[in-house]
Amino acid sequence: MFDVCRSGVGRVCVCVCVGSVGPSWVVLLSAVLCIIILMLPLSTGNDTSSASLTHYCIVTVHQKLIAAYILGLFQSLAAYQYKQTE
Repeated sequence: MFDVCRSGVGRVCVCVCVGSVGPSWVVLLSAVLCIIILMLPLSTGNDTSSASLTHYCIVTVHQKLIAAYILGLFQSLAAYQYKQTE
């Protein structure tokens, strides 16, 4: 975790405590994957185009909703941890 110490007016110094490793690489990888999923094109249901890279990278509305939900959970967790350090 982070140890936040206030010194002076409007000055905040953030010091990393011993033993703190930061966010997990699994969490970061999951967040990046969710962002990529949200940026992919949406499936319209009547795609009859030829096989191309974009044809294989189409996601459904449900997949985008799940990715947005997971990103929301990560954001809530980050906000909670930030509030605990104050």
